Amino acid sequence: MFEFKRKDGSVSQLGWGTWAMKKYCELRGFTLEEYFIWLGQEGGIPVMDLPLILKVALDFGSRGKKEFTEFDGAELIDEDGGLSSKDGQIKSFFKWLVDSHTVNTSE
Repeated sequence: MFEFKRKDGSVSQLGWGTWAMKKYCELRGFTLEEYFIWLGQEGGIPVMDLPLILKVALDFGSRGKKEFTEFDGAELIDEDGGLSSKDGQIKSFFKWLVDSHTVNTSE
């Protein structure tokens, strides 16, 4: 889990895993195969998809106790100083997501 520290002192748990990928694909209308092709495309994830990804990450982090909205995901981006925030938590979350779901083949 990734801990997003809120300005009010609370912490939002963000997570990603099999359920999150499945849920994101359902909401986006992707098959899992299309999801992995889409992730590997040049240019990365479209900015307009970030609130939806964060919504699913919040859902995953709550372990089904609460359902969030894309608005909630967008609020995390705004609270973090926007997408241009150089050392923001949103960038750290996406780095965590990639690092935790990438196989290291150099070992």
